[in-house]
Amino acid sequence: MTIIHDLDAPAVEPQALTAENASNRSWLVAIFAASALILTAINLFVSVHLYRVSSDVAVLESRLERLSTFEKRLIDKMNLVNTGLQNQFDQLNNNFDSRIATVSKNVGELKQKLAQVGTRNEFGTFGMVPATTEPGLLASDAPQAFTTESDVSIAISEPPNPGVRELPSLSPSYQRFQTADGKVTYRKIR
Repeated sequence: MTIIHDLDAPAVEPQALTAENASNRSWLVAIFAASALILTAINLFVSVHLYRVSSDVAVLESRLERLSTFEKRLIDKMNLVNTGLQNQFDQLNNNFDSRIATVSKNVGELKQKLAQVGTRNEFGTFGMVPATTEPGLLASDAPQAFTTESDVSIAISEPPNPGVRELPSLSPSYQRFQTADGKVTYRKIR
């Protein structure tokens, strides 16, 4: 309830209050409009950024799909190579086994021939090795008859080591140097 204390006071005009309220309202509307404009700008920036990110994600997804097909092709090729290598190893193993069998057969035949060579015949001389040749050997390669025991011991002695190489013949214009670690170098003499 309103109590009026001073009756002689002038009356308040309604227009003065509305002008004051209108100025307050205009500031309030301006603040709301500015904040709405700022929020719109922020939303626009975020939406553009999200659009770019989504397009980047779409590109990455397409690359990942291509990567899975590439991975499948790579695995298929690796399996093909692995199968090929495995077949080559199996073939080498079979060849190795057949060569070992051939070598053991040849060693058995050589042992038989050596046994024939080592036996004396009734005349006191060593027996003759049959002049038959094996496939792949020439008649000149066939073993000859041994006349003395020293010939037999020479024939039975072990062959020279194939791993040892003879030193190359040097030109007189080069000098050979060997270091303590076994490294050999050649220098031209001037």
